[in-house]
Amino acid sequence: MPLPQPSHHRGSSSPLIGAAMTLTASTLLWAAPWLAATAASGPVLRDNRVLIAGREARQPGRGRPWVVRCVAAAAVAPGCRYRSLSAALAASGAGDLVVIGAGADLDLKSARLTVPRGLQLLAARSAPTLFTTQGRIHLANLLPPAVTPIRQGVLVLSGGEQVIGLRFSGVSLELSQAPGPHPAVEIRGNHFLGSYSDNPGGLSPLALPTLGLQGGEGAQVIGNRFERPEVRSLE
Repeated sequence: MPLPQPSHHRGSSSPLIGAAMTLTASTLLWAAPWLAATAASGPVLRDNRVLIAGREARQPGRGRPWVVRCVAAAAVAPGCRYRSLSAALAASGAGDLVVIGAGADLDLKSARLTVPRGLQLLAARSAPTLFTTQGRIHLANLLPPAVTPIRQGVLVLSGGEQVIGLRFSGVSLELSQAPGPHPAVEIRGNHFLGSYSDNPGGLSPLALPTLGLQGGEGAQVIGNRFERPEVRSLE
């Protein structure tokens, strides 16, 4: 469901606020050594899978391949299928990992997007170590980190998600009010600047809190930084 279109934020030069990211020459230069090292011999991300010497990395005991949906620009991560967070979330299922890297389109465009149950939404630098039948894989080493925040919209959590190490600007997280159980969520190590509003920086009856987690089975909210949440007007 689309949300009301926001006006532009006024008077801010913060790197956390702005239009969709343009991949800069400095970003490409920074990523070049990473690309060379990754291509040489180690694990790579390709088409939602982690490959080691061309073979899918599989979960011990279960034999299933790990599903890792990475979001990044083609110039720095050609093996990532998704260029925007919206597309990655639309394609994801319960329990997937969505890892956000450099050059991704992170503008939610005032949309309300549902995050599947149990999904892990992670910054590249906060990505976990995967245990596989071929050994351990440090996902954080496979993707250059994003330098812009997730912007302007609402992420609706279904329950059981982990949201870790990300930056947000003008975004609110809320728990789904759909019937059924909503397992505890974990929101850890994120930086929130503002919250969703159709009138950023001003009063609005549609402004939302940064976190709206009422009605679930609990939440772990640990080590986050919150700045300047929007103000809701009752008029």
